[in-house]
Amino acid sequence: MPKGKTSKTPKKGSKKPQDSKKKEKADPKKWSTKTVKADVKRRDSIIGDDILNTIVNEIPKMRYISATELSKKYNIRVSSAKNLLKDLEDKKVIDLYMGSRNLKIYSAK
Repeated sequence: MPKGKTSKTPKKGSKKPQDSKKKEKADPKKWSTKTVKADVKRRDSIIGDDILNTIVNEIPKMRYISATELSKKYNIRVSSAKNLLKDLEDKKVIDLYMGSRNLKIYSAK
């Protein structure tokens, strides 16, 4: 072995001194057992005639129309709002402004 370099492996028979004190284990964290219920909003799955008339009257005033916007504003499900927008597009009441697989944005005529 060259001078100045030491071996990293310990010699046989030498042992590291062990602590005579045993480490006490810390108590595990006690997580909260309380469960908090999230507020679940109940939305209508069927669009009533009064809501439908309101939506049709409000559409020309809206800057843009999306399923999520209708869902929030009129408290209906997003799937129902998507179906309604598709029907209104077929009836030529609204135009598809921009769309992707997940989100479609409509504009009033």
